[in-house]
Amino acid sequence: MAPARKTFTRDEANALIPYLQRTVDTLQQQIKEVLRLKRQLEILNLICDSPVSPQNLDFQEYLQKTALYHQLVGQADCLIKEVRGKGCLLRDLHAGIVDFYAEMGGRVVFLCWRRGEGEITHWHPVDQGYGQRRTIAGSG
Repeated sequence: MAPARKTFTRDEANALIPYLQRTVDTLQQQIKEVLRLKRQLEILNLICDSPVSPQNLDFQEYLQKTALYHQLVGQADCLIKEVRGKGCLLRDLHAGIVDFYAEMGGRVVFLCWRRGEGEITHWHPVDQGYGQRRTIAGSG
């Protein structure tokens, strides 16, 4: 049985913004580092593809960076699960877009937040995306 979907009030969603700002910032930094490590590992993999001694410095670097890569991927995965566990939908990590299920006018909609916004001021229908955001009446 799937867990019940969290429906947020605007105040509840706004209360999560400081947490989301920190978490999205952390995730964005982790992803940048993961991508940087991935490029380095691709090069080191070419070097270490042929038989090399375990004492080879390139091989040692490859092992260290592989361990760090997996550690960062695991940390990012845990943070993403943590965000989801709070009922938030991380839509676009690069842009920092997060949706929250809410009720407005008797229908289910998404409250929409983007990294850098101080509060929730927009919403969109659940069958539409960020490009169709609408301003919440009385906000901003």
